[in-house]
Amino acid sequence: MSDSEVMNLLSQIVKEGGKVWVAKRIGRRISYIEGLKAGEELFLPPEVLYDDGQIIVFCEGIKNMERAKNLARRVAAVLEGGDQK
Repeated sequence: MSDSEVMNLLSQIVKEGGKVWVAKRIGRRISYIEGLKAGEELFLPPEVLYDDGQIIVFCEGIKNMERAKNLARRVAAVLEGGDQK
């Protein structure tokens, strides 16, 4: 996993504003991955941008959801060990 690659993708998601952060599902619990977040807190309800059963990408205040969903898929692919473009 390349932390800089993940952070670059997260930064691209929030380029036009909003906040994004990454969590991992462990059984029925969701554990946030420390340091994998970007953007500014807007105090809006979080939305699930991507969920593959293991990796979950949350966001708030994202303007271009389709673009963000594609980038979130790439984040999960990098975290899971494959680079999917």
